[in-house]
Amino acid sequence: MKIIPKFIAKNSLLIFGILALFVVSYFLFLCSHPTDYAHIDVNYKKKIGNQYELNLEKGNLINRLSPAHPFSDTLRNLNDSLFVLYFHPSNDSIELKALVRILVNDKNSTTIKFDSIIGYVYRGNFDSEEIAKIINNFDSLDYAEQFYKNIVRQIIMDSAERIQVFYDNKLVLEKFMK
Repeated sequence: MKIIPKFIAKNSLLIFGILALFVVSYFLFLCSHPTDYAHIDVNYKKKIGNQYELNLEKGNLINRLSPAHPFSDTLRNLNDSLFVLYFHPSNDSIELKALVRILVNDKNSTTIKFDSIIGYVYRGNFDSEEIAKIINNFDSLDYAEQFYKNIVRQIIMDSAERIQVFYDNKLVLEKFMK
């Protein structure tokens, strides 16, 4: 009975090496056999035109958002008004890009003008028919409803219940992407 524990104690480095080799080989195998996964970033334009007045100071509103990229977390946000907000409609494989203006009404009031959908990103198994079906099922009312549910409502919620809403300063994003 004591033979097995002695063998393990004497050869623990060898056993660890064999296990590590197995794990590395397994992950190399997985990486060399890709699935039909797609990441499609599409420019798309659909005018919406809704606006929402919030009882929040602009700085407080922006603090409730999360920068999608580090370069968008800038003091320019207090002066600039054009932003791209990202949200997922009911389907998590689609991320919509909304062009919005965040405007100061007075010290404690800000308006979000939902100008348009300017694009979407699809992440998932590549099925062009499914992608087209998902996008074509949205009309202006659906976009507005999804924007309210996934952006406006999240901004005005208490922080414990809120999900993250990501943004980019449009002007900074354009400079960075050049």
